[in-house]
Amino acid sequence: MNVPMKTQLLALVGLAIVLLFAACSNSGGEEFKPQSSHLFTLPSAQGGNVSLNSYIGEEYVVLVFYEGLY
Repeated sequence: MNVPMKTQLLALVGLAIVLLFAACSNSGGEEFKPQSSHLFTLPSAQGGNVSLNSYIGEEYVVLVFYEGLY
């Protein structure tokens, strides 16, 4: 059976989203406590550098690392 590539990709993305929510669910009943990180500086995708220092005081910071896409 040949399944179109677009359908396969949508199924894969859907599965990834379900797995992400399952991994992030708090089934243990424990309160979520954010963790602090060491301060660091990394090159940005737009050029230049991005430093975690510049986000001190923000309520939340989400880091996304892309490997091999640039």
